[in-house]
Amino acid sequence: MHGRAVSATAALHRPVSRGTPARNINSASHYAEIRPLLEFIVAGGLAITVKAGLELLGVGVADPRLPLLPLDDEGRVALNKLLTDA
Repeated sequence: MHGRAVSATAALHRPVSRGTPARNINSASHYAEIRPLLEFIVAGGLAITVKAGLELLGVGVADPRLPLLPLDDEGRVALNKLLTDA
């Protein structure tokens, strides 16, 4: 089950990919839903958090290349909460 951030991202992507003009998309409300996830990704490091998120969503990925380390257990719990909260 995917949470608000994943749903909001998909809801924003659909009209954009269909060519809907930006002025016709309620992007502010979508951004409000996505913002906590984006802030977590930026704070935790893009490669580390995106790879962990993909893994949590069932997409097989390799660990980040050294010197980066995988997201720790506490971070994975927080990321999973961001991805699955309804």
